[in-house]
Parts: sequence; C-alpha cells; structure tokens
Amino acid sequence: FNPAEYIPSWGYSSVALQRFRAFTGRSDLPDPTDREWMDWRREQITSIVRKIYIEASAIKPRVRISADTITYGDIAEGEDAWIASRPFWEVLQDWRGWMAEGILDLNIPMNYRRRVLPPSGARTMFDVWNAFIMDHQYDRQAAIGTALYLNAVPDSIAQIRAAITPSPTGRSAAGWVGFSYRTPDSAVNQRMRPPEAARVELAQAMTIHPALDVLRADDPGSGLGPVFPTLVPVPSMPWKRVPTKGAVHGSVIRQDGTPADQVWVRLRDAVGAPVASRLTTGGGWIGFVDLPVGVYTLTASGPSGGEASAAVTVTAGRVAAFSLVLGR
Repeated sequence: FNPAEYIPSWGYSSVALQRFRAFTGRSDLPDPTDREWMDWRREQITSIVRKIYIEASAIKPRVRISADTITYGDIAEGEDAWIASRPFWEVLQDWRGWMAEGILDLNIPMNYRRRVLPPSGARTMFDVWNAFIMDHQYDRQAAIGTALYLNAVPDSIAQIRAAITPSPTGRSAAGWVGFSYRTPDSAVNQRMRPPEAARVELAQAMTIHPALDVLRADDPGSGLGPVFPTLVPVPSMPWKRVPTKGAVHGSVIRQDGTPADQVWVRLRDAVGAPVASRLTTGGGWIGFVDLPVGVYTLTASGPSGGEASAAVTVTAGRVAAFSLVLGR
C-alpha cells in the first residue's frame, strides 16, 4: 500500500502540531504521509470515539453507540489486510480496532458499491468487504450498509440478501442498513422518477415475494421469496442488557490544576498484573472498557518523573470514576 496515493492532508492545526511535537520531541513540519504523524492522528480519532462511548455509557448504561464507517478501496482476506487498507491510512479510521476494544456497540460500514455480477465462482469486492465486516465484530455487532441510491431495486435486493447471508466462516451480520430512504434507487438519484414510487417498490420487494418483473432472472435469490417476510426485531446487546464487565474513566491533572496531556496511565488488576496502558487526551481524560469485575490500580506517570496512583472498583454495567494529581 502506498499512502501517498491518498494523502490525508488534514489535521495541521496549531494545537495538533504543538501536541504532536511535545509528544515526539520533533520540531519539523511532518509530511502528510509521515508514519509517526499518521499514527498519532489516528490515535486522536480513536480517543474521541473512546470518550464518546464511555461518557455516554456513564450517563445512560444501555445506550447503543453506533458509527457509519468507511470501506474505501479493496480489502484482502488475511488478518494483516486491515493495516494496509484505505480506511486505516486515508481517513485514519481504525474501526476494526474500535470493535476489538469494544468502544462501538454497532458498526455500520458503508459498503457502498454498484452491484456487479462476478464471473462464475468469483467474489466481488462487495462480498469480500461483507465477509471482513462479519468476521471482525468481536464482542459487538455490525450491520452492513448498502447504497440504495447507486442501484436499481432488484440489485439492492440482491445486495441486501448478500448482507444478511453468513460469511464463509459462518459469521452473520447483525442486520442491514440502506442509504437512503430519501433516494431509494438509482433512477431517483438521477431524477428519472419520484422517490415515492421507488420507496413502494423497494418495500414490496423486501417484504412481499417479488414478481419476476421486479427481480432479474440473473439474481440467484430470485426464487427464495422476500428478504424480510416478517418484522425484524432490533438486535439486543447482551453485553449491556446482562453485563458482566464494567469500565473506568477519569482525569489526570498536574499540581497547578492543568490537564496532564499525553501522559501514560497504566491499569493493573488486583494481583498487580498489567491489563492495559493508554495516553491521556489533551484534556487529561482517560478511560478503559470491558473490564472484568474487581479492584484495579491506575498509575499515571508524567514525563518529568511525577507519578500518582489510585484504586478503583469495577462493577458490572457501570463506569467507575477516578482522578489523579501528578506529583512533582
């Protein structure tokens, strides 16, 4: 992968550059494709997602946090494919990492592609992305997003059917999401017919056994009946409905009361074993999710040698709070 092909040239605010230089010790203006600069910016995005997830859960424990995520370009089928993908490099969006960490409840990757019939026995990139999404839900859920506005209704039906079909490894998505109800097919998108007619056709094709003039003869699902013959319930979230784990959040400040930016906070369990370590945000905030119930110790270490520790008790389904003041 050559990141220079899709240069992420944003993120050069004075505050971002100041924080990056403080963290790395560098004084230069990094090139947009500088690996250290890209990794740092990607982590800032992940920190925002993490804070939204934990702070929202602290206010409303059963809230569902979702995000529409990117599927630009191709994706290989190996485990190393993600870190070479365009979402990871071009938009610095590590949604696979968000799912693995547990800071999204529902991932809705926008697998927006026109339907193309593959050669016999071949798989399209739409299918490959579907499988990748399904196989990387971890302990959360993903729903496949398709582009209704790019396809005729019969092609959207074929994509919907593919989106709810298990991957080759046997994993299934939590559901399907179509974009958009306002523009439900390509003819509407091209202003060739009113959206009301397309919405009726789409709804009937999804819920009533479509006539042959609705589904094309080349659709392998044309003889399978409607995609959604009955109402489909919203999937439950067992990790929030019957929680067995909890989370922690808090802040680290300096002696003068200012936030301790980009200092390491290390989390250890009751017997002192390392659990995780993470850098504070610009506001000194830090958080950890999916922690088994128990007592933990958090230790913050400043770059000048200051340190502070606190114990926190994690309970199921709750976010425990703490605060640390760095010593001199």
